[in-house]
Amino acid sequence: MPTAQTTQKKINPAYIAALLFLGVVALYYPSLLEIFFKPSVFNIDDSNLMDFILNYELKMNEIFSARGSGKYFRPVLELSNLIDQRIWGADPFGFRMTNLLLHSANVILVYLTIRLILKSYNRSEGISILSAVIFAVHPMAVESVAWISGRTDPLATMWGLLALFLYFSGRVNSRWYLLPLSLFCIFASAMSKEVGFAVPIIIASWEVAYSRLFRQDRNRKQILMLIISMAVIPAYFLFRSSFFNAGDMGTRLIKSGILSDIPLSISSILASFGFYMKKFIYPFPLEFVIETINIPIYALLGFIVILFLCISFFSDSLKRYGFFLLWAVVGTAPAAMISFTDVAWTKWAERYLYFSLVPLSVMTSMAYFELTDKLGYEKKRTASIVGICVLLSLALATYHRSRLWNDNLSFWSDAYSKNPNSINVAVSYANLLVQKKKIDEAGKVLEHAMGLKGPKHQVLYSLGHISRNREDFEKAEGYYKKTLVEARADSRFVLEGARFKSRILLSIGELKIAASGRIDDDEQRKNLYLEGINYFEQAYKENPDAFLLYRIAKEYMSIGEKEKAIAYFKQYRDVSGDSIYRQAAEKLIRKLE
Repeated sequence: MPTAQTTQKKINPAYIAALLFLGVVALYYPSLLEIFFKPSVFNIDDSNLMDFILNYELKMNEIFSARGSGKYFRPVLELSNLIDQRIWGADPFGFRMTNLLLHSANVILVYLTIRLILKSYNRSEGISILSAVIFAVHPMAVESVAWISGRTDPLATMWGLLALFLYFSGRVNSRWYLLPLSLFCIFASAMSKEVGFAVPIIIASWEVAYSRLFRQDRNRKQILMLIISMAVIPAYFLFRSSFFNAGDMGTRLIKSGILSDIPLSISSILASFGFYMKKFIYPFPLEFVIETINIPIYALLGFIVILFLCISFFSDSLKRYGFFLLWAVVGTAPAAMISFTDVAWTKWAERYLYFSLVPLSVMTSMAYFELTDKLGYEKKRTASIVGICVLLSLALATYHRSRLWNDNLSFWSDAYSKNPNSINVAVSYANLLVQKKKIDEAGKVLEHAMGLKGPKHQVLYSLGHISRNREDFEKAEGYYKKTLVEARADSRFVLEGARFKSRILLSIGELKIAASGRIDDDEQRKNLYLEGINYFEQAYKENPDAFLLYRIAKEYMSIGEKEKAIAYFKQYRDVSGDSIYRQAAEKLIRKLE
């Protein structure tokens, strides 16, 4: 690539940004139309998210609380959900549109940021445009865009790219007032997802090793910004630890995983680097659940990546690529750190590459222009045709995948065909088949899952659902009780044991209440109903979800137990943060009294 600035035709960046935005909308518009006309269309666990948003009024003072199993701390993500809730209520169309707008913003930020970084190169405009196009059409981004619950990656990337854009804009154009804004964006990126830690490392590596190569000298203000930006990392952990009163399960799992088997942990980290580099170059097959990969092969590939990165430090021709490869490696480092733990239910996932798609797209664009600049007219035209065909094939895959995400049954059928030996996939597919009233087909999938290696508590739980749908309540209760025994064989049960056990107890309670409707004797029916409520109370003790108190109160009210109903309504009123249901509870208390 030439290092001297030459005359090139100026293109209004606003026109390029508008075209990039329209291109992203053209690829993903089916997902918006589908959910607009069919508001009940959800993918994966988005229905759970929408139910939570519909039944719970998020409050600002809860945004920074450590919820869930103590593994994640992403308050900016929670804040984005709160904003969407205030605007859209629980309309999934608005939430999905927000994801699409985030991806569109990221595509435009890729163009603007790379344009600044490569300002001293005569191919900066072409490289920045092509990089943005590759990032826009690459199918590895679909999971993060089409999945409402996958917003965390586009959100963290938006703040990260905005931080880099402000940093380089302030640096290149001497607009020093932008540097504090960049610092704020770095922190916001880290508070969206842990991949935000890559941003201060990218800035530090630029200032220490790469700025002069790209014809940008350092000064004292840059050095000060470098020191402050690196301070974001310890500041984040200090901030995080203050909210994890019960202990930070995520960092504990990573620490224990490394110490338990250091060679395996290192191999897994290297394998992650190799796996995601391969996924960028050849993303097929596109799959949602990736539980296992060939560790030795991908570890070797990852070692080659790290070796190339090290060699690039000593070669000016490779060093240009080295900066963006370092960006890609640190961008996938958080995903690599969970590959040997049970922090996430999928150790490798397509969405984990979202942030690193940016530098990998830049490297591809740089290589393309460096190659074609050395070719004659005919060969350059052939290379252009091949490049366009590759981009179109990626765009077609992205369009097809975004449409597939709108059909739960097709999606899980596709996932099951690619991962038939995954218990998680089999259970999810079977549960969906049960919802679609395809009970026999679901039973066959679960029978296959029972023959797979691994803990079977989720399989047994789903078999309980099948028996419940067939109104074989006794058999369903047997499956549910076996589920708790089998769950102890799963190491992840220690993380979500209380919530899982609560869910099982609720299911048993619901069975008792449903079975009571078959009994003619009033006293026996009431006793069985009370037995079901007792399971609800046990579920609350296991996992004190405030809404369970409201539900228990309603059940007592339905059988005329006014005093107990009032007691539970009052208890719910005192502990609930949901103003809507709290008001309903107060009205029912007055009515019962």
